Amino acid sequence: MRILVLSDIHRKSLNLNLKGYDYIICCGDYGNTRFKNNVLVVRGNCDKDGAKELIENIFSRRVFISHGDLYNVKYRYDNIFYRTKELDCSVCFFGHTHKGEVFIYEDILFLNPGAYQNNEYAIVEDNSIKLYKDDKVIKEFAFKW
Repeated sequence: MRILVLSDIHRKSLNLNLKGYDYIICCGDYGNTRFKNNVLVVRGNCDKDGAKELIENIFSRRVFISHGDLYNVKYRYDNIFYRTKELDCSVCFFGHTHKGEVFIYEDILFLNPGAYQNNEYAIVEDNSIKLYKDDKVIKEFAFKW
């Protein structure tokens, strides 16, 4: 299992090989990037088109996908935590802060891949989550999907 998680692409060209992933997820602010139908995309605060939130079942986990701007994630995480819990999701992918991070709170996985405009993204695999900057792993988080 491999999931590529992106956010905050803005005007940067997407220079990643998009093959070999079971899912590709973009958490908003996709700018001029146009994805094919096999990519799950939400609208960020800088975008005009698309759903603001998605709830998807991915490999037996219920996943909440949001840009995060509606929940003030630049300042606090309680709002997005309560929304994720309200939706009965065990995973939340979000962006907006331009800061990559991954953590578990009350049995919910939260992942912000960072800003692709700064060469940051995340890859989720069966037993780990890796945050990348300039195509180098900057953080690895053990997690059993």
